[in-house]
Amino acid sequence: MPTEIDLPQKEELIAALAEHPLGDGTEARVYKIHTRPQFTLRVSRDLLRKDLPQKILESNLVSQEDIFSDRIFGQTVAYLEHPDLIDSYSKDPLITINYYSRGHDYTIVKNATEKPTEQETLSRAIAVTKMLVDQEIFPDKAYDSLFDKLKFLSSKQYSIDVGNDLFCNTGNILPSVQDHKFFIIDVMPFIPAEKLRLASQPCLNPQHTKGCNSPFFLTRGLMYGYYPHQAFHSQNTELTTLRTKLLHRIINAAIRSQLSDQDTYLFEPMISWQRQLIRLNLPQEDQLKLLRKIGKIKDFQPYRVARKMPNLARIGGWYVNQQ
Repeated sequence: MPTEIDLPQKEELIAALAEHPLGDGTEARVYKIHTRPQFTLRVSRDLLRKDLPQKILESNLVSQEDIFSDRIFGQTVAYLEHPDLIDSYSKDPLITINYYSRGHDYTIVKNATEKPTEQETLSRAIAVTKMLVDQEIFPDKAYDSLFDKLKFLSSKQYSIDVGNDLFCNTGNILPSVQDHKFFIIDVMPFIPAEKLRLASQPCLNPQHTKGCNSPFFLTRGLMYGYYPHQAFHSQNTELTTLRTKLLHRIINAAIRSQLSDQDTYLFEPMISWQRQLIRLNLPQEDQLKLLRKIGKIKDFQPYRVARKMPNLARIGGWYVNQQ
């Protein structure tokens, strides 16, 4: 029998809204529930604050099934059911209670902050990437553990949400300097085969078994930068050297862990890798070395694959970009 979760009271949710957001994403603001530090409150950016406390008091808390065997991925544990707190089009909830996950969001430019200059975004990208390649801060076992989490998620038919493009979803892989580990949040159920077919994009693989749980997509979650400044960043020798080291660390961990890019959302992952390495402006010699390594990665799945898992309620949608 699954353990019953002692959920926060509605008054605790209202109190959390009075605090500064823990995170401010494209789809939702995240608040720490300080009276219940194991939980966070996710509130859709589409919701206005007016009358929100009253609507919370009038809502019903709908618990979600524990499908991850006590592992924490920032997943939804309950959502608020109220006519004004459900999206009228998607029927997705607009407020959810989620598990709190350790780690920090190092996204270079965040919604609630003033847009930095090119030099500022470059300095931030260098600082974070230097941290990620430091063996003392993140030893090999940190990357190996991260790949194990990807395999576990695939076995549950859930995926990391980092697929849109470079520099878009770095906030969903949270490095923790204190723990010397990586934490994953905002996971999503596999996109059904029918939806991928309806997308009418020949690069998409309806018969995937991994979603975005692979080295190629993980790179998007750990490659820090700012899209409007990517050309400026790619000309910086120090950042390019650090990014090359980071890519080698990720691919070496994939080789050790035996997790390839086959059977993901993309039919031709090697083509996507080539495009991505070119956009990062890596030296051609390093591109060839990485592509040779990537082509040799084998697969091993230690977890029993579930036939079908329930879809946990979550705020917002997602699409696959073929680039």
